[in-house]
Amino acid sequence: MSRAATYRVRDIATGCVLADNLRPAHTHWSRLKGLLGSDSLPDGEGLWLKPCRQVHMFWMRYPIDVAFLDEDLRIVQTVSALAPGKVSPRVARATSALELPAGRLATLGVASGAQLSIEPDPRSRVVGGTGRARAKLSPAVRAAVWVVGFLVITALGVSLAARVISPDAVCPSYICF
Repeated sequence: MSRAATYRVRDIATGCVLADNLRPAHTHWSRLKGLLGSDSLPDGEGLWLKPCRQVHMFWMRYPIDVAFLDEDLRIVQTVSALAPGKVSPRVARATSALELPAGRLATLGVASGAQLSIEPDPRSRVVGGTGRARAKLSPAVRAAVWVVGFLVITALGVSLAARVISPDAVCPSYICF
């Protein structure tokens, strides 16, 4: 079984490693899933969202640190311990974001302006520095993802419709029982 594609991210100035098991999320579906369904984000692990200017924490179970990066991998803004259910600020200058365990940025003293380096982990299956390793999903997994996406979109649509359409408009009192 081959090891999944991962990267290592470090601060160039200090040499400290922010994550040595950084998972890329560079496709629509991988960004949509993000960290959903995970119980925690252990030290040394993280998620690299690209492109990304804002993150949400809907349906998450734990807080995370977020570092928004520009095209040159310089941190343009950080958000410490973004709590479940919250939305980060939109960072217009960002092209990607790192999601790390809560407190990781403060522990390492990494702040806005830090220049980062992201290299492929030599033990992973990433080829070159931009590797977009893409796993083939089984038809059952693809169908499950489609169903979940459909249910989420439907639930959002019903919720919106319930706010926009009053019960009286749908069923006047002289018709409803």
